Amino acid sequence: MLMPEKKASFPLRFEVRVLLPILAIMALLLFATLWIVKERFNDRVQTETEASLTRADRVFRAVHQQRERYLVERYVNVANEPRVKGIATLGDRKTAADFIAKYRLEELGGGAILISRSSGEILAGAASDPSIRLEELEPYLATTIKAALAGEPVTSTIRAAASFFEVVSVPIRTDGEPGAGGVLTFVDRLKPEAAWDFKQLTGKEVVLFANSDIMASTLAGSGHEQAFIRVFREFSAANHGTRLALPGWIQPAPLDLGDDRFQVLAGQLPSSDGVVPGYLLLSSYKEPIRVLRDTQRVLIGVGVAGMILSSVIIWILVYRIAQPLRLLREGADAVGRGDFEHRVLVTSRDECGALATAFNQMTDNLRTSRGQLEQTVETLKTTRAQLLQSEKLSAIGEFVAGVTHELNNPLTAVIGFADLMKQMGASERQSIYIDNIVNSAQRCHKIVQSLLSFARQYTPEKKPADVNELIENTLNFVQYEFRTGNIALHRQLAPNLPRVWADPNQLQQVFLNIVNNARHAIEDSRREGTLTVVTEVAGDFVRVSFRDTGPGISAANIAKIFNPFFTTKAVGKGTGLGLSVSYGIIQEHGGSIRVESQVGEGATFIIELPILRGEPSVQATTSAVPAVRPARSASGKRILVVDDEPHILELVESGLTLEGHQVDAVGDGEAALSLFRSHRYDLILCDWKMPGLNGQQVYERIKALDPGACRRIVFMTGDVVSGQIRAFHEEAGAACLSKPFTLEQLRRITYEALGKD
Repeated sequence: MLMPEKKASFPLRFEVRVLLPILAIMALLLFATLWIVKERFNDRVQTETEASLTRADRVFRAVHQQRERYLVERYVNVANEPRVKGIATLGDRKTAADFIAKYRLEELGGGAILISRSSGEILAGAASDPSIRLEELEPYLATTIKAALAGEPVTSTIRAAASFFEVVSVPIRTDGEPGAGGVLTFVDRLKPEAAWDFKQLTGKEVVLFANSDIMASTLAGSGHEQAFIRVFREFSAANHGTRLALPGWIQPAPLDLGDDRFQVLAGQLPSSDGVVPGYLLLSSYKEPIRVLRDTQRVLIGVGVAGMILSSVIIWILVYRIAQPLRLLREGADAVGRGDFEHRVLVTSRDECGALATAFNQMTDNLRTSRGQLEQTVETLKTTRAQLLQSEKLSAIGEFVAGVTHELNNPLTAVIGFADLMKQMGASERQSIYIDNIVNSAQRCHKIVQSLLSFARQYTPEKKPADVNELIENTLNFVQYEFRTGNIALHRQLAPNLPRVWADPNQLQQVFLNIVNNARHAIEDSRREGTLTVVTEVAGDFVRVSFRDTGPGISAANIAKIFNPFFTTKAVGKGTGLGLSVSYGIIQEHGGSIRVESQVGEGATFIIELPILRGEPSVQATTSAVPAVRPARSASGKRILVVDDEPHILELVESGLTLEGHQVDAVGDGEAALSLFRSHRYDLILCDWKMPGLNGQQVYERIKALDPGACRRIVFMTGDVVSGQIRAFHEEAGAACLSKPFTLEQLRRITYEALGKD
C-alpha cells in the first residue's frame, strides 16, 4: 500500500541546505582545533609544572639537609667545650643550671637548652621565651636524647604547647665512649617565616606538616587548609604512616581549589621521634589557564569571522549555481498546472543546460501523450468497475456454493421421505399433498442451481450451448421478483432451436442484465407490466428478443445506451456498465445486440448469435436417447451407507431396506472403515463432505485395504459444481449421486453399481 507523500512543514532553500552542512563542518573543525590546543597546552603546562616541581623538591630537600647540617655543626662545637664536658662528668644539677644561665639564650631565637646525663635524665634546662614550659617539652625530647646517646647528633621536629620546634641533640664526648658524658639538646622554635624562606628558594608555594597538622604555609588564610591536609594524609596513607630514613615524595598530581588549579607534590622528611614531618609544594595553573583562555577567545573570534566570510561567499556561489534549478522548478510548476507550452531558457552548455533541454523535450512528449492518457484513463475506469463487479460476484459465488451444499441435504430428506410416504400407501389426497411437497422441493433445488450457476466463478470457456435452457435458468432465477412486482413473464421459445458456440455463463450474464433492466423500467413507471421473451431462427443466427411494456427509450438515449457509464437510472441504482459489458460479450461471440423503442410504448432488446454448424438438433439428440426403464431391484445385498446427516442416513437405509437389502448406516468415515474391516459389502454409498475423514480419504483407505472394493463405491454429494469432485471422479471412475435425489434415482444407481459385479 502506497503511503501519501508528506510535505515538509518548513521547506529549506537549496542555498541553505548546501550552507548548513558546510557551516557544521567548519564549526566542528573550530571546536576540534580548540580542543586540540587546549589538550596540548594542558599537557605542556602539566609537563613543565611537574618538571619544575621536581626541581623545586630537590632544592627544598637540599636546603632542608643543609639547614640540618648547619644546626648540627653550630651546636657540636658547644658540646665539645671543656666546661660542658666537665658539667656532664660531674652530673651536678646546680653546676649545670649555672652554665645554662650564663649561656646566651637569645641566640636560640625563642628556643631552649637542656643538659641530660648519660642515662637520659635531664639535669637542667632554660628557655629564652617565658611562654615555653620545659616540663611540656621534656616528654617529647626523650626520643631524640636517647638516639643521641648512641654517639651521633640527631635532628627532629616536635610539636609541644601548640607550637612546632626543631630539635638538635648532640652527644657530649668525654674520655670514654661518645655520649657517656650525656647529651646537650638545643630546641629552636619553627617560625612561620620558614615556609616563606623555602618559597623564595624554590619559587613554589610551600606547606609544612607535622603528622597531619600544618606547621607553616605560604598559603595561610586561603581557606584551602583542609584540602592540603587531605592530600598529605593520602600521601601518609600511601607510605603507611612510617617514618622514612630518606626523604620520600609522590608524583606531581593536579589539585583544583575553587577558581585556581595547582600541580601539587608531597614529600616526607626524616624524623627520630613520634612526629612525621612533611611538606607540600604547589605550582599554580592560574596564569597559564588565563593565557589559554585568551588564546581560545582569539581563535574563536578568528574562526567565527572566517565562518561568516565563508558563508557569504558560499551563499553567492550557490545562488548563482542554483539559478538554472529555479528556472526548472518554475517550468515544472507550469507543466503541473497543464501549461505544456512553457519552455525553460537554456543559458549554458553545461549539465544544467543539458537538463533544461531534456526538460523541454519532456514537455513536448507530455503534450503528445496527454490525449492518449485521457483515453487510457477512461478505459481503466471501465475495467476497474468491471473488476469490482467481478469481485462481488466471486464473493457471492463462494457464499452460494456453501449455501447450496447445506440446502441440498435437507432437500434430499424432504424429497426422499415424501417418496417413502407415497410408497407406504397414502390416500389419493395425501398423494396430491406429497406431490406438492416434492414439486416445491424440486423448485427450490432448481432455484439454488440457477443461483449457483450464475454466481459461481468459471474459467471462460466456449462450448455448444442451448439458448432456451440458458433463458429458462435466468427466468427461474428472477421469477420471484417479477411475480412480487406484478410483472408477467411470457415465454415464446422456439422448439428444436439450434445450439450456438458460446460461453454459457457469459450469455446468462447478458440475459440477466437485460431482464433486470426491463423489470426496473416497468417498476419505476407503472404498477404492473409484461416481459415477453422470444427465441427463433433468423437465417444463420439464433435471435432472442426481450420485449417489455415499460416507458420506452428516447432516440437520443438509444444512440448512447451501450456507452460505458451511461445510465438513465437514479443515482445509486445503476453503474452504467451492464449494457456496455453485455455489448462487449455479444461482440466477442460474433453476434450483435440492438434496441428498438419508442417513448411510451416499451422497448425491445434483440440479440443475434451465429448458429453452430455441424451440430444435430436438440430434437434429434433427444430422440436418440433411450427411454429410462424402471430400475430392477437386486435384493439380498449387503450395503454400507456413510453420511454425517442423520435424516439422509435414515432415508437411504429405509429406501434400500424396502428393496430387501441388508444396510449398515454410520455417520463418519472412521466408523465406516471399522465395519469394512470386519464385513464384506456388495456396495458402499459414501457422502463426499463429512467432518473427520471426507469421502476421498475414505476411498483411499478402502483402496489400500481392498483395491477391488473401489469399484463398488458410489459417492453422494451436494456440491454439484465442485471441480475437485469432477476431477477425482474422472480419475477414479467412481459413480456420483447428486443431492437432492429421489428414491427412484437411488434405486437406479444402486442397481447399476451392483450390476458391475
